[in-house]
Amino acid sequence: MPVALPADAHIVAIAAGGFHTCAVARDHRVFCWGYNGWGSIGIGDQPTQPVPVLVTLAPTDAVATDVAAGGFTSCVLLSNGRAQCWGRNQYGEVGDGTRVLRNVPTAVIGIVDALDIEAGDNHVCALRAIGRMQCWGRNPDGRAGDPTMENIAEVSAGAAHTCVRTTVGALRCWGNNTYGQLTPNNVDADVARVSAGGTHTCVVSAAGAVVCWGDSSLGQLGDLDALLADHRASDVVSGKQHTCALLDDASVWCWGLSLSGQAGSHPLANAEIPMRLMAGMATPPAPEPQPTLPQPVSPEPIPTTPVIETPVVPAPVVTQPVVEAPAPVEKSAPSPEVVVVPPAVAPQPLTPPIPKLAYVELRLGQQVGLVRLGRSAGVRLPGSLITGSLTRQRSMSAHPFNTLRVEATVSHPRNCRNVLTSNLGAAVRATRVGECRVTLRINRGAKPALERTVVIRTTAYAVPGNNVARNTR
Repeated sequence: MPVALPADAHIVAIAAGGFHTCAVARDHRVFCWGYNGWGSIGIGDQPTQPVPVLVTLAPTDAVATDVAAGGFTSCVLLSNGRAQCWGRNQYGEVGDGTRVLRNVPTAVIGIVDALDIEAGDNHVCALRAIGRMQCWGRNPDGRAGDPTMENIAEVSAGAAHTCVRTTVGALRCWGNNTYGQLTPNNVDADVARVSAGGTHTCVVSAAGAVVCWGDSSLGQLGDLDALLADHRASDVVSGKQHTCALLDDASVWCWGLSLSGQAGSHPLANAEIPMRLMAGMATPPAPEPQPTLPQPVSPEPIPTTPVIETPVVPAPVVTQPVVEAPAPVEKSAPSPEVVVVPPAVAPQPLTPPIPKLAYVELRLGQQVGLVRLGRSAGVRLPGSLITGSLTRQRSMSAHPFNTLRVEATVSHPRNCRNVLTSNLGAAVRATRVGECRVTLRINRGAKPALERTVVIRTTAYAVPGNNVARNTR
């Protein structure tokens, strides 16, 4: 269904939580809508909103570039590497050092160099510029992960587990493993994307295959044999009990539980069979739609006497006295949990350890955006900042505050050429069979420049009816 956003809002980032949704526009405005019983949409003590409303951030000299939505918590990533969160703070998932409900954006302490942010049911994780992760919130089962692990390129927070992909395509997961959602946890290469869901995990391999494991009771792992017969996947997203994948022909396929329509027009009898979403996404927006909201469930009650233990991360822990949030309907008290609060650390230099070269394979004529190239090399580049191209060999951001500057230089312009996408974003296109190197240079304010190199390999596939073998790299 079309969303009733303002006419001048060009959305560049979106995130769906338990009962709410948030989005960031190209001009860095933040909109949220849905259930606000625990301050999930950050507009104070106001009722549930069936249409998007503007969220006012806490005072800052930076702007929002990305958004994350969890169970009853939302967060935005700022252009200066910091973050703000709001919502239920029962386990410290807002990250302000307290357990007080926050129904407006609140600054996260100790986060100064974040490149990406992800929210689970009741924990939040950030990918730092030095190639490490940092999580806060509920941590009874180790879902906060290993903050000493290096060269992390992507982090994904599930309901009760967390997974990361490294710059060399390795996979590591932590947290609850009741349904086997952490297994396999010893993959050392060839992982291109990872997404941790409710009780399952899915990845996209370097060859474009989708592989899922964990809970399959509602078809969320999918019967994927026929899905990728003629296409390759470029991305996958795992929800609580359903999964969606984006293929290289721009089609979107979903499978799993669809009792509330979350997997599209999916017959429940064949929930494990992927179904292509209808073309209705391309229709003009309808005036002022009024979506039907799901009946929200009451969150689990707040422990009255929580036990605050020292987290496993080798850094000082900032703790605050426990302040109870509004009591939910159910009165039974759960067992105390460990609360992980982001430590108040000093700013770290931007220059990370030098990782191994990242590789991206393209078919002849295909193109890849700088956002994906940065992600492959272990650097999060907000898409809203990559807005133009200067020359054939160099692309640059046009950020209004000049806090981020991105340059991309192509080493072999005959094999790869810098182009503009349909929305004026910078990209690199494979023009000849061979190999080229794209050097990304990221300057953020007065911090040292960060450089990453991605090797693009071009593959020309055999042409039907042609006896000449062209399946070369």
